[in-house]
Amino acid sequence: MVINSNVVSYNIILLASYIILKFNIYNSIISCSMIKKVKEYVHTVTRLGTVTIPIPIRRKYGIAKGSKVRFVETDEGIQLVPLTSIKNLFGTDKEREGAIHGMIKEILNERK
Repeated sequence: MVINSNVVSYNIILLASYIILKFNIYNSIISCSMIKKVKEYVHTVTRLGTVTIPIPIRRKYGIAKGSKVRFVETDEGIQLVPLTSIKNLFGTDKEREGAIHGMIKEILNERK
């Protein structure tokens, strides 16, 4: 039996390529499953430095006309943090109303 070295070399290369391909596909699947799902929007900055916040983001975070936002610079980039106004907090303490009134009465009594 005569073995052609070119055929053997070709088969080894094919097998190695197949193994590398399978390894790369496996790693791609693992790395894709570890990636967070992120919604991405692209907008243009005007010459005055303003950017329009997309409607889905404004609705999700309750950002309306006149809302305040904070820009936070991090190592990863810029974060836009919506600030909650006192007006938006109205009624959030409804279940603790009695305790809050009690604390206010204590403070007022201490001041007398």
